[in-house]
Amino acid sequence: DRQGNYYRGLATTVGASCTAEDTLAVPMGDPREGSTRVALDALAGRSCTPIAVDSRALALREVGRDPLLPDAPSVAQLDLPGTF
Repeated sequence: DRQGNYYRGLATTVGASCTAEDTLAVPMGDPREGSTRVALDALAGRSCTPIAVDSRALALREVGRDPLLPDAPSVAQLDLPGTF
């Protein structure tokens, strides 16, 4: 359906997702940075804490709400719902 559903949260779309803290004291990509460390651990086959599914995100999915689109959307707006 060409919809990433990222506006509803990754946990409901991506099965293998891990929680990670952003560590602002070290540069992005540094193995000491929280999200990089969790990604490297996942690549090494180590387990992680899954992202908790927000019940509100599930409710939106069940209702079937669609993103708003202008009357005459541009190509970018058709490819990226929610872009205005």
